[in-house]
Amino acid sequence: MAHSRSRLALRLALLLHSASAPEPAAPIHVVCGCSLDQRLPMVVLLDSMLRHRRSSDGRLLHVHVFAAAEESAAWDALLGCVLRPTMPPSARLIVHTFNESAWEPSIVTRSVERGTQRLTSAYNWFRWCGARRACTRARARACARSRRGRSMRRSARYAHLTLGAHARKFVYLDCDTLVRADVAALADIELASSTYGRAAIGAVFTPQPLRAFLCQRTRTIQKWALVRPDRTRVPLLSDEVHALNAGVLVFDADEWARQRTLEVWHALQLRSRAGGCLWKIAGQPELQLIFGERIAQLDPRWNHGWLGSTAWLLRERGDAFVREWAHAAAAQAYVLHWNGPLKPWAARAGARRAGSEAAHANRTPATDDALVSALWWEAASNVRCALERCARSLGLRNTPCREA
Repeated sequence: MAHSRSRLALRLALLLHSASAPEPAAPIHVVCGCSLDQRLPMVVLLDSMLRHRRSSDGRLLHVHVFAAAEESAAWDALLGCVLRPTMPPSARLIVHTFNESAWEPSIVTRSVERGTQRLTSAYNWFRWCGARRACTRARARACARSRRGRSMRRSARYAHLTLGAHARKFVYLDCDTLVRADVAALADIELASSTYGRAAIGAVFTPQPLRAFLCQRTRTIQKWALVRPDRTRVPLLSDEVHALNAGVLVFDADEWARQRTLEVWHALQLRSRAGGCLWKIAGQPELQLIFGERIAQLDPRWNHGWLGSTAWLLRERGDAFVREWAHAAAAQAYVLHWNGPLKPWAARAGARRAGSEAAHANRTPATDDALVSALWWEAASNVRCALERCARSLGLRNTPCREA
């Protein structure tokens, strides 16, 4: 009798302990994707993210790399050779094969018929708009830019939705970014708009007006206005509506589904069909046409963009702004984003960097980019030689380490 009582007391104690023990914190999910010819910036991005991750909170970091079917095996082998040997125990690096035909219709709230084309995935929605509808009546040059929406990098922005219930919140990073802070702080940001409540996505807004990305001559765009809760109407082409930058995004998959995003997207497609071209460059204006102002504004330090665009900045903002912008990149930014045309790893980037000090007094656009790019080259020095050795062993051509 005493023995049975002691066993009962032990079970009760174990039950109480398990009930009072805190649940393990949800892993941090980060999504990115690039073609294999962009492996250098991708590896530098991943390495910078891992180096700045503080694992003292006990949370796992799951990094999801989306790759085309013909490149996924090479990506897995390359990242396994370069990064996995030195990864912290709390990090996981997962390479996903991006296969459109394998996507399940269950990832959307419901299927929608549009003519003879059945659109059942986020990828199909965004690709259809970026590559087909935006090109039908736009200029040839704008159409060519829109086709980039089908690239691996931009597809990865929405591929994470295929992971379903395994993760409900994601951070997306372009492969031309560099992380200089713990990405957990970005993932933990509460997505809420001060005016509209919970938001499905969070992004950094730029001073650039949204109209730069829109078909301003289209009557639909000219008449479009954002209606705020106080009934105030803000024309879409006004200076008050700024463009977001989609190089760093935070997604709330539950809120994405709750707001019936793909159904809103379907209505936008019908509006595009009836009213003609709506935007010129796919990748970010369509998000703002879907959500309007129901987007959480992130701290600008999480996406310090316009890097590689010094010529444009000098022309539009002046020399003083360029100096201040470069200083902020070095001293304050959490994520650096080279969304301009001059990438640090591009051809002759090393020559620009080498001559930066001698040419600094001339204040040319190339030297300004070289000065800021030195931050990227410093991070690249951690993995450049290892990447070269691994690429050579896998039969991949790569820029020799000695040229870094």
